Amino acid sequence: MVKITIEDITGSNIKRLIVTGVMDNADNNEFTKSVQEEIKKGNYYFIADMTRVLYINSSGILDLLCSKEQLQKYKGGVKFYGFSRNLYDILEALGLLKMIEVYDNFEECQKAIYSLLPG
Repeated sequence: MVKITIEDITGSNIKRLIVTGVMDNADNNEFTKSVQEEIKKGNYYFIADMTRVLYINSSGILDLLCSKEQLQKYKGGVKFYGFSRNLYDILEALGLLKMIEVYDNFEECQKAIYSLLPG
C-alpha cells in the first residue's frame, strides 16, 4: 500500500508529494489520483520525494508516467528525488530516466522544477 502526503513548499506554488510504501497494482493509481486532485485546485508543479518508497512495479512506474503526461497538458511538471539505489538502477536499466527526471536530493530537484515556472 502507498500513502501520498502533500505539503506546500513555502513561498512558491510548488507542492511536495511524499510517497511512502509500495507502488504496485494494489495502490489503485494513488499517485495519479493525488496529482489529479491538485490539478483541480490549480496546482501544476510538483516535487516527488521517493525516499520512503519500498518497492515499485510496472504499474507504479506507469502511475508516475501518467501523472507526468497529465501535468504537461497544463505546462506543469513533476520532478523526482530520493529513489533507493536499487530502484534507481532499475529505472536506468529500463531506460526510464529518459522519461522522468530524477535528482539526487531535494535542492537539485527544486532548482529543476523552478525552471518550469512561468515568468
